[in-house]
Amino acid sequence: MVNFDASGVIVLNKPEGITSHGAVQRVKRTLGARKCGHAGTLDPFATGVLLVMVNEATRLAPYLTELDKRYQATIKLGSQTDTLDRTGRVVCESAVPSLTVDQIEAAAEELVGLQLQTPPSFSAKKVNGVRLYKLARRGKSRKVSPKQVEIYSIDVISWSEEEKLLTIRVHCSKGTYVRVLARDLANRLGTCGHLYRLIRLACGQFEIDDAISLSRIGELKSEGRLGEVLIPPSEALPALKGIRVSRRGVLRLLDGRHLEKKDLVKPPPGVEDEAIYKALDENDNLVAIVKAVVGDTRFGQVVAFKPVRVFVRAAESSLSEK
Repeated sequence: MVNFDASGVIVLNKPEGITSHGAVQRVKRTLGARKCGHAGTLDPFATGVLLVMVNEATRLAPYLTELDKRYQATIKLGSQTDTLDRTGRVVCESAVPSLTVDQIEAAAEELVGLQLQTPPSFSAKKVNGVRLYKLARRGKSRKVSPKQVEIYSIDVISWSEEEKLLTIRVHCSKGTYVRVLARDLANRLGTCGHLYRLIRLACGQFEIDDAISLSRIGELKSEGRLGEVLIPPSEALPALKGIRVSRRGVLRLLDGRHLEKKDLVKPPPGVEDEAIYKALDENDNLVAIVKAVVGDTRFGQVVAFKPVRVFVRAAESSLSEK
């Protein structure tokens, strides 16, 4: 198979029953890409938005993994499992009190805001290089430090008293375990519960309406239309401001050197110290992520841009263009 050399981000709609790593490997094989990665694990039973980074776009991982998340979660009240989702073994059962939507909304509101969350035993979190779920399957447990997360909002979508199924929409920070949130909400409602269904609706600005299936990726490749869904690295981080870099500037980035004012086509206004920028060549290709370095001198301000991540292939390609 001919290697797929293009770089970018694909918004994948991960199907149920496959790990995030498995989904990424299928994309890699389908494309014939050199490397692929994802920007945030989805459990095998979960579906929805999985950002798949292709080739040089894998270097965007530290930024894409920071994006906030939106989920639609269905919680089964009255029983809790060892995995905190429907794939596990029931370890607790409890009667479910008669609940109104107002009562559920009040309990959910108490969970909005900053909080410490301990990763569940069955999770992809690593301890000493070993994932927790592998230890849990061997009957071993490890103490894990809680991590601060933030729940921005919880909206109640539906409540079926007959089926004991509660569906909510959650907007949260990266690293939030919705399974833990489901357990905590069930406890606040006077019972126990587990996550019955989970759909990731969005990662930052990337929404499920724009996501494509694994099979569609293969179809588009066969039709020569992958460009329709492969988001260029330069467009994958819209929150970052861009600076235009001259040919000399691209050469300096490849050498690992700071950019100076004369390396920019047009210096940006109001630069703040340590602000992160996208460095774009004259054809709008992302050639680096840089950090502003602002220093005071007797005669004013000196601004430089330190390379944080250089996209070598893109930079070299930029230099080869006439």
